[in-house]
Amino acid sequence: MYMGVNVGNDNLLIVTILDENRVVKSINKFWKEGFLWFVEHTNPKIISMDAAIVLNRHMTQAEAQLQVFERKNPKIVPPRVKLATELTQILKENYNFEIANEETIKDKSKKLVARTFPDAFYKKFIRRELLPPDTREGLEQRLYNLPKTGVVYKKELLEESDKKFLRRKLSSVICAFCSYSIDKNNVEIYGDKEEEQIIIPKYKFVPKKDRYVLKED
Repeated sequence: MYMGVNVGNDNLLIVTILDENRVVKSINKFWKEGFLWFVEHTNPKIISMDAAIVLNRHMTQAEAQLQVFERKNPKIVPPRVKLATELTQILKENYNFEIANEETIKDKSKKLVARTFPDAFYKKFIRRELLPPDTREGLEQRLYNLPKTGVVYKKELLEESDKKFLRRKLSSVICAFCSYSIDKNNVEIYGDKEEEQIIIPKYKFVPKKDRYVLKED
């Protein structure tokens, strides 16, 4: 199974599990302790998070390449980045994960933890301008285009009246797809391998006839 994690400044984690058929099996909410319990009991092969480190020169270079967002004040570390960094360290020390980079992803026996930017992936295949994710139009744009990746899900999993939580759920789904893409060697890597690298899935359109069909309950 492949895991994707949206890390929030409120310390809440939105966690998606994706299977080998690119089916979203679940979307859950956890605090740190619950998340670590979930990792232990689900034993994911790869975990991707969306809170990237923004303090070193390699990461700001990656941001510039991806043109995702404006440069942040390097003296300010957002709470979500602190939490993602802490979780990464715990996964390395206590759960035998390694940092995903251009070298470690070659070894399919390793358990990996990666950093990604969901909107950098959307920019690859949404033809029109990518609308802000905190607007209803931006969320609908992302929902409409998500099936093109081959990701399938039960409608109720992404039914959310709260725009903030819908945005976070969508982010966690793309993070899980990043984990899947790492396993399939279908990613682009930004940054220096001596630091944590940003990993973005490559986009390949999946026709409707080739998408997994969910069985009705």
